[in-house]
Amino acid sequence: MVVKIMASSPTMKSALEYNEKKVSNGEAEVIHTANVDPDLDGFLETIKRYERRNFSSKELSFHMSVNPSQTDGLSEEKVKELVADIMEGLGFANQPYAVYRHDDIERRHYHVVSIRTDSNGRKIPSRQENRRCLLLQETLSMKYGFIVGCTTNEQLDRVQTHQARFSPGKADTAVQIDSIVRYCCTYRFTSYTQFRFLLGTYGVSVTEVSSLPQRFVFRGLDEKGKACTVPISRKDISFDPVKMFQAHSKECSRTKGYHGTGELSEVCSQCLKESTSQKHFRAMLAAENVDVKIMRNNDGIISRVMFIDHETKNVHNLSELKDLSLADFRNAETQGQWQGQNNDAKQEPLAGMATLADLLSSLGGGRSMSRDIYARTKKKSKGMKM
Repeated sequence: MVVKIMASSPTMKSALEYNEKKVSNGEAEVIHTANVDPDLDGFLETIKRYERRNFSSKELSFHMSVNPSQTDGLSEEKVKELVADIMEGLGFANQPYAVYRHDDIERRHYHVVSIRTDSNGRKIPSRQENRRCLLLQETLSMKYGFIVGCTTNEQLDRVQTHQARFSPGKADTAVQIDSIVRYCCTYRFTSYTQFRFLLGTYGVSVTEVSSLPQRFVFRGLDEKGKACTVPISRKDISFDPVKMFQAHSKECSRTKGYHGTGELSEVCSQCLKESTSQKHFRAMLAAENVDVKIMRNNDGIISRVMFIDHETKNVHNLSELKDLSLADFRNAETQGQWQGQNNDAKQEPLAGMATLADLLSSLGGGRSMSRDIYARTKKKSKGMKM
């Protein structure tokens, strides 16, 4: 069982449109609603009334995915009960919410949509929400007999519960970009280059316009990484992206001595050793929910490498990872196992989540190995010390 709470949005539009479109396409069905106002025409109208009473909250939508494993043996009725217990534990017992059953992929799963302000416009407390959700799962696993963190296809869960990549023709362009930029500012990054790379993985390009005042211009990207929309600027979205970027990157820069790179460093090192080409290397990391960007100078020599760890929501320069350097990448290409393989010496496009399925298929379905690699390396290190 994997339960994940997705990034919140200042409006309900994105979460509702995503699920309602699935229903319209015959790929989902509403199997349960709770606390619907009897004076209104159903769940959607109730949500609209609650939304109108919100005046200041920037985190309005609540969107959660519930992903049972086939071995959990949970019936649909049990899933409804489980959702009710989780919602109560998170403080949403009296909130209107809907449970959508999704049949758009082989693995049946569920999405829960609610609103983070009550009938009086007061915010539902969200402090340490993900931690509380995990503790609830561990407690409820005894009642319902499931195993926390166990699913039939871990990589698929990661993709399905991510912020959606920009989709041409889906919903309003400005609304999509607004949501994606806000979500990307929940990651840790410290530079404009990192911010640009991060947005690219979600199908959005950003251009810095040097003017007074300084501004950003965004465009949606198609699956090939080409701009496919009109420019979207400050006047089209609900916040000032430059101020948000500056404040967030400054705050992230104050976080020194970040300790969450150990496992990522081990995984990247092992993938580099085992990969047979740059494409293979990117595919192996994609299976671990990590994006990589390899940049080159005018002579085609690797000059910079960046990573996005979507598990910890951090963007890293290569220099932040111990025991891994530019020389290792250059040697892999010119003297090591990448030599003569499909390495694409040109500047590679920003790889996005839309390519993850293709990358995984090139590995014959992919494999989840970060924990195994890290544990194996740690065991070897302890053995050497003895």
